[in-house]
Amino acid sequence: MLHLLSRFSFVGLLAALPIASWAQVTFVSYTFEDTTSAIVGPLLSTVSWNSGGTAAYTSPFTNQGRALSVGNFQSGEYFQFILNATGYEAVSLNAFRSNGSASAPKDWKISYSLTGISGTFVDAGIYTLASNAAAETTTVSSFLLPSGADNNASVVLRLIATSSTRIDGGGGVANGTVRLDNFSFTGTAIAVPEPSAYAVWVGLSGLALCLAHRRSR
Repeated sequence: MLHLLSRFSFVGLLAALPIASWAQVTFVSYTFEDTTSAIVGPLLSTVSWNSGGTAAYTSPFTNQGRALSVGNFQSGEYFQFILNATGYEAVSLNAFRSNGSASAPKDWKISYSLTGISGTFVDAGIYTLASNAAAETTTVSSFLLPSGADNNASVVLRLIATSSTRIDGGGGVANGTVRLDNFSFTGTAIAVPEPSAYAVWVGLSGLALCLAHRRSR
């Protein structure tokens, strides 16, 4: 009876230890005001593309600052964001804004890999681009990444052009400029024991060892 009481009291004390936790925070954010570096979390994410176009910065959206503008996009080409989500869970891509020139590809999808750029990519959603500048025609909805992204240093997300249809519906193969702005990720910092709890852990561990030693005698 004494042995059982000691064991369950020990477990109860461990469960009662204070745990530090945080609300969701934006841990990576791109505003694309004259730079492709993230203004929040620049060491946690990079952006690139394979269209062959060079980066420019324009103001294509209503009531908003500058945006990343890249040309020569055709079907199958993409923007790629590499994300280190170490220390975060419930990771989400927030709503962002995108549009294109009249000749740019209209149809796009969001895909992700949880095992780096050479991993398997899973489709997460589709969207279409407009050449309009208004928020209601250029905002792409947010989505929650799967739990496999939690505490994962090898998350990759791609925005991929999926058809040769032009935004303006005109003839010829789509090949044009695409703009992005306000691209960010949020997550919840993974809970860890508060500093004051470590001393309790040490004390309880010592007590457990002492009780185990006494029972073995």
